[in-house]
Amino acid sequence: MFTSSLSTVLITMAICLAPFSVILMIVIYSKRRSSSRRKNPITQYLLRSAGESVKAQLSDVDTELAMHLMMPPIISLFIYAYYSNLPSVKHPLILGTISGVILFGYILFKLITLIKLREKLRLGYDAELAVGQELNTLMRHGYHVFHDVTLKNTISTFNIDHVVVGKTGVYAVETKGRSKPMFKNGGHQHRVNFDGKRLRFPGWSEEKPAEQATRQAQSLQKWLSHAVGEAVSVKAVIALPGWYVTHTQRSDIAVINGKNPERYFNAQRPEHASDKLIHQIAHQLENICRDIEPGALTKLKS
Repeated sequence: MFTSSLSTVLITMAICLAPFSVILMIVIYSKRRSSSRRKNPITQYLLRSAGESVKAQLSDVDTELAMHLMMPPIISLFIYAYYSNLPSVKHPLILGTISGVILFGYILFKLITLIKLREKLRLGYDAELAVGQELNTLMRHGYHVFHDVTLKNTISTFNIDHVVVGKTGVYAVETKGRSKPMFKNGGHQHRVNFDGKRLRFPGWSEEKPAEQATRQAQSLQKWLSHAVGEAVSVKAVIALPGWYVTHTQRSDIAVINGKNPERYFNAQRPEHASDKLIHQIAHQLENICRDIEPGALTKLKS
């Protein structure tokens, strides 16, 4: 009896999954066929865009969301097929309902968690994209701008949201997307104070952004100095798009909102770095940032 019930369940699952398997096979075949007949004209790797790592995380979350959204109907059929073929079990409807509530409760919990994570990532991506687009305008002033710079140390791999290189120095820019509170009268409070260590938002405060910005600037400074064979100084910058920033204490960390970035970067004291050194720094950063493979007409990776 158990073997018969299990066979019924497996057949039901196969019927549910068969359409998805057929569609997936057709898509893979079509992509392989297109890739074998045409070639992408872009033959070199591309530079990383602002928010590249966050975009990849968003893609993973979207995939996981889709998988969890597909599970309820499959689980319903599984439970029905399993308990309907076990006549020896008393009250199969009650047992099936209990099993369904437990499984659907877990799926609902996962969906809510994933949706919250997606909203957080989306806000971070929007912030990095907005700041990145503003920083790109610095190229008109002779700066080199790189995004989503990935560095490795002996412990972990981490990303610096933006790196700016120019006559006034090298800057590691850490972007933070923070939503604004809304009040009953419809007004917004959009001011954040920085005391050199802590960002004081309306209703909460944070120390970690300053610590992270300092740590990443130091790591980039160490890496660049080793890469170019010459001492390189890196300044830490925090970008808070959409916020009005005030400084209450002097600090080595600058906090900007990203708008009109030339007002900050051009106002800094020139480092008197030679054009050769600036070129070397930009060359090293481009080498590690140019790692995005063109996606069109490429063979599927096994």
